[in-house]
Amino acid sequence: MKAGLFDRAEALYRELMEHPGHTATALNRLGDIYHQEKDWRQAIAVYDRLEHVCGDCRRAETAHFCCELAEEARNKGDIGQAEDWLDRALARDPACVRASLLRGQIALTAHDPRAAITALEAVEEQDRRFFPEALDLLDRAYTALGERERWLGYLEAVQARDRSGRLTAERVKLLVEIKGERAALAFLEVELQEHSTILGLRCFIDLKRIRQTETSTDLDALVRFSRRMLNDSARYRCDNCGFLARSMHWNCPSCKTWSSIKPLPDLLLRNSP
Repeated sequence: MKAGLFDRAEALYRELMEHPGHTATALNRLGDIYHQEKDWRQAIAVYDRLEHVCGDCRRAETAHFCCELAEEARNKGDIGQAEDWLDRALARDPACVRASLLRGQIALTAHDPRAAITALEAVEEQDRRFFPEALDLLDRAYTALGERERWLGYLEAVQARDRSGRLTAERVKLLVEIKGERAALAFLEVELQEHSTILGLRCFIDLKRIRQTETSTDLDALVRFSRRMLNDSARYRCDNCGFLARSMHWNCPSCKTWSSIKPLPDLLLRNSP
């Protein structure tokens, strides 16, 4: 393995896994090889045997392997096969957010917004921290149905349970569209008192600038500063190793843990030095 001779290593580990004293180690190493080679089917089979032999459950990982196979099938145009792999992913790990997001994407592509909404709204129950990843897709689904006010109502219900800058920004966008700028500003003035976020502050500044009758150098400067803060800051962090990223990774590039990278909530720390 250290020399990169995976074919030879695979053959040796397959011999070793038949010896009781080495089975678990051999299966773990085989899983590592298939993971590196992106041979997802073999990786699933090896980890399933590992669970059977020594109770080491890898279902959360193998659910991601099913999602990888679903994406491969979707890219080939085999939607039925993709949906089958997603069903298997959720059977292995009902909390697999990635599978729900992929289901939502497939449903939108198939012009089935209601199915997309069902799949995407499940994300909040699976892991609320990932819910911001579903916002753009949900917005498209509700727009396709012409149900923008229902979308706003759902967002209000979600925000009663959780707060993040991306939810605030989405809600402000809808409030401006449905109820006007005054209603959006009134919401932000209350929201930022208790749940300050950079995105929420940026929305507040933008709305104030729009309503300003004269040009304000101060507001223009605040817009520039907030944009720079958002562009320069990491949006995701690995719960396992602390790796920071600006884009979503299902497998941490640093520690190789699955599902450990999550969106940062964008809350400004109160009374911080």
